[in-house]
Amino acid sequence: MTLDWLFPFIDPLVRLLLTSGTLIATVITVIAIAIKPIRRSLGWHHAASAVDVGIPQLEERWSTVTSLSRRDQTGDSATAKAMAAQVTSEAIAMERIVRPHTIASPVPLRQTLVMAGVIGIILVGMIAISPRQMSILLHRFWVPTSNITATQLTSATGDLRVPRSETIQLVTKQNGLRRSTAILTLRDSEGHEQTHRLRPDQEMADQFSHPIRVDESLSYRIRSGDAQTDWHQVQAIDYPEISELLFTIEYPEYANRPSVHRDLIPRRIKVVQGSTLDLAIKPLEPLQRLSISLSAPKQSVRDADSQGQDVDESVQDLVADADGWYRFHMQLIDDVVLRPVLQSPGGLTNQRKTFCRIDVIADKAPVARVISPTDEMAVAVDETIEIEFEAHDDHGIATAELVVYDETQKDADGNPKVVAVKPIPLGEQKMQKHVMGKTQLNLKELNLLEGSEISYAVRVTDNRMVPSTDENTRDPIPPSPDLLASNRETEEPAEPTDPKPADAKASDGKNLAAQPQTTQASVA
Repeated sequence: MTLDWLFPFIDPLVRLLLTSGTLIATVITVIAIAIKPIRRSLGWHHAASAVDVGIPQLEERWSTVTSLSRRDQTGDSATAKAMAAQVTSEAIAMERIVRPHTIASPVPLRQTLVMAGVIGIILVGMIAISPRQMSILLHRFWVPTSNITATQLTSATGDLRVPRSETIQLVTKQNGLRRSTAILTLRDSEGHEQTHRLRPDQEMADQFSHPIRVDESLSYRIRSGDAQTDWHQVQAIDYPEISELLFTIEYPEYANRPSVHRDLIPRRIKVVQGSTLDLAIKPLEPLQRLSISLSAPKQSVRDADSQGQDVDESVQDLVADADGWYRFHMQLIDDVVLRPVLQSPGGLTNQRKTFCRIDVIADKAPVARVISPTDEMAVAVDETIEIEFEAHDDHGIATAELVVYDETQKDADGNPKVVAVKPIPLGEQKMQKHVMGKTQLNLKELNLLEGSEISYAVRVTDNRMVPSTDENTRDPIPPSPDLLASNRETEEPAEPTDPKPADAKASDGKNLAAQPQTTQASVA
């Protein structure tokens, strides 16, 4: 039990061997010390020899008599028998000189009793000091293969999967006989061990705790008193990271802008409505899932995360191709916040919350303005009017034309009748954002009558033609800038409509008779 107390973590097989050895040694000692002397003292020959040794006058007659008594005297001669009878008679005759107390002197037991008393006092003292511990030791002695301890340790932390470089607390609960110290053993993947001596927590005396920074996978075990925990594993896992990234914006052909290529996701970017986004992501390690989150920029993702609010978003899961790339494609119609979410097999999401706000700039209709003449005037039926105008557009003016109206003739809706449409050549200014042009209106070609009133307008078209065939397009292209503005104000998606036609028009001509501030032409 002393060895078991000093070395509580020895193997149960060793304890079994110690218990068996102790019991065998005890039996052998008893046999060697007690049984042989007792057996010998019970024999006649030993007693006779003791008497002969104690009384030399007997001249070993008693030993001779006991020897003769054990022999078969049937075949002895008469002389031998006579001599044996003579020796026996002499031994009997000399019995009077034998004093038993001088032959078998008492053995002193004081030293033996003192030793037994000291051992008993030590045993009683140990039981008094730690009865539970002694009870456990006695139990372990008689049942050496049983897992019985005075203290029980339970790891509250257990096995863990921890993000690399994070700090955790290793917590161990103790029950039964409480200990004041514990030994924490840390073992790395190469088998190197480190030990730390622990003290119970100040607030919770029944537990030990120790902080560790997890840079690599490791195993740990805690020992205290006669108890120890099993080896537990702490696995260091990494946050998913992006190895390579391709961010591409393709502008519509009419925008006449070069494509945008980035090797990272920009925090914010402005694009022309109808542009397409191609995003390709290759993770550093295989992923369990990669998705793209799309939300309206009503509230920034960072603010929503910090305030614990939910972001109204749609999520699209991507599938890796044979080369490990995840690819995403969409047409950009409305403002959107895009955020990739990477999830590792260990359940961790990307630590860096990367997102991109894409501001979609709607293509406004082109604007035209008549510079001269701008005053009302009277002209002859065969006169030629020199008209100067300017026009501008976000991306370029494709066509221009002069539209002539007869104010004296109205249609069913009360609008003046169009009497002529004349194309205006733009020359080198075609597809320019700002155009300054001139054209002539020959009234003779119109076959007007005297007294007629006409008005004219310069009508221009841009170069926009954006098909909306992308499956990832969130809303079809609205038919007009007004509708676009309405959508932004109400923040509601438009109902599906046909794409905006390529000949979006704007005019600066006025009804000359009704609006005297503009050019008026009266035919005389």
